[in-house]
Amino acid sequence: MVSSLMEHDIETPYGLLHVVIRGSPKGNRPALLTYHDVGLNHKLCFNTFFNLEDMQEITKHFVVCHVDAPGQQAGASQFPQGYQYPSMDQLAAMLPSVVQHFGSFCIVCFLCLQLIFPDLVEGLVLVNVDPNGKGWIDWAATKVTLWLDWMAFGGPFQTYLIYMCLLILMFLLCLFTI
Repeated sequence: MVSSLMEHDIETPYGLLHVVIRGSPKGNRPALLTYHDVGLNHKLCFNTFFNLEDMQEITKHFVVCHVDAPGQQAGASQFPQGYQYPSMDQLAAMLPSVVQHFGSFCIVCFLCLQLIFPDLVEGLVLVNVDPNGKGWIDWAATKVTLWLDWMAFGGPFQTYLIYMCLLILMFLLCLFTI
């Protein structure tokens, strides 16, 4: 079961944000606000996760608000020559406009937003992409193994190339500054 999606373009002090709402606000349902990783968009970063069978039960109790950074959504046009991409703090400062656009709801979201606007954030969930939760020894062994595979241009190297060339929006990746 995939819930309905509504797309919105929201004007903020630092530019336009593309927002996709999954589900509909009912009563005081909290909203999960997602913000993708650098060079990705909400589809590449979160679709698989939110389409898992286990997540269907969770999404019955939350409205999911996916925010795409400026120009990161699928089909976005390129920025004009000389465009100054927002800093990480400015990207976080754009999010209250999203909350105001949809009215007041409690959100669970982005660390930077919580630090700058603590009144807006009810909770913060940091998702570990590795469900096995390796320890430090496992982490070090994995790093060494991957390095050795890369030196021989093995599977992980090819996977990385495919990922970098096909999935990440490279022309947008260079716009992010820290």
